[in-house]
Amino acid sequence: MNNESRETVRDYLNDELKETELMNKFDLKKCPVCGSYELEEDMVSHKWDNGDIEDKICPSCREDE
Repeated sequence: MNNESRETVRDYLNDELKETELMNKFDLKKCPVCGSYELEEDMVSHKWDNGDIEDKICPSCREDE
């Protein structure tokens, strides 16, 4: 692990960095279905039944459909 990553984690643990800032820095997304954190590139597109709304969900939730 590089020093920059270690410093980022330190800042987060010391409440100097917000969760959303941490997620943006490392390209992480939170699954709207199960709440797990995933790499953005691992998320899969999903079209909800209630209209034309499209979102990205984690692969586990996609498999559970």
